[in-house]
Amino acid sequence: MKSPISIRRGTVAAVFIDLQEEHRKDKRYLVEGFADILANVQRLQEAARRNFVPLYHWAYIVDLAEARPFHPLDESGKSAFSDKDDPLTAICHEVAPQNGEAMLLKQEASVFG
Repeated sequence: MKSPISIRRGTVAAVFIDLQEEHRKDKRYLVEGFADILANVQRLQEAARRNFVPLYHWAYIVDLAEARPFHPLDESGKSAFSDKDDPLTAICHEVAPQNGEAMLLKQEASVFG
């Protein structure tokens, strides 16, 4: 049986990580069931916004301005994936930040990097 829960305002946040177009369009990084994931994320985001829960969005974007000696490159010398100039690094439009929500970038593939 489901029972309602109560969470004190200001004690919770919603975190969304790596919901980028490359997982939908780049054949090397396709995520099975990604459309279903995005639909679930939309529902979570709507509930969070409705309840004034802050949303934080993270994206993995590689900027090779800093030396990264072991990072894989493509034949043109750009990052082999998640390059800052690749439009596929964009957050999927249906789950993108809205109205000043925090958008953070990570330079490592791991969220813990």
